[in-house]
Amino acid sequence: MDVRRVNANGEIKWKGDQIFLSEVLIGADVGLLQIGESLWTISFASVRIGYLDAINRAAINRRPRSEDQP
Repeated sequence: MDVRRVNANGEIKWKGDQIFLSEVLIGADVGLLQIGESLWTISFASVRIGYLDAINRAAINRRPRSEDQP
């Protein structure tokens, strides 16, 4: 699991891009865990708070229907 700190704009840095998560998480550490070729979970403590879509370089709140799902 990769750990990233949410910056003062509510973003994390991931593979050279700034990905907006939430201003509520400013200063918090979040975990990123790869679950598919282009899909990562975003977790705060033990709670999954969303997904990171690597193709669109964006945080999303629902798991997309794609080849990443069994």
